[in-house]
Amino acid sequence: MLEHYFVRPSTIDRIRASWLAPQIEQYVEWMEAQGYHQRNFFRRVPILCHFADFRATAWVHGSRFCFFLR
Repeated sequence: MLEHYFVRPSTIDRIRASWLAPQIEQYVEWMEAQGYHQRNFFRRVPILCHFADFRATAWVHGSRFCFFLR
């Protein structure tokens, strides 16, 4: 599904290397099913990737992190 929106293999590999990759791909499938315009994919997927990078490197663990999401 990501291949429809991202041309560069390095971009697809970077997304799929993320711990959040299954959820990102599911979100892309959902957006496509809902009829979202292509520009939304280019805007929203990088935000999710940045969030995944932040979560993987930040000093925020388990329940403390969940507290911030509420």
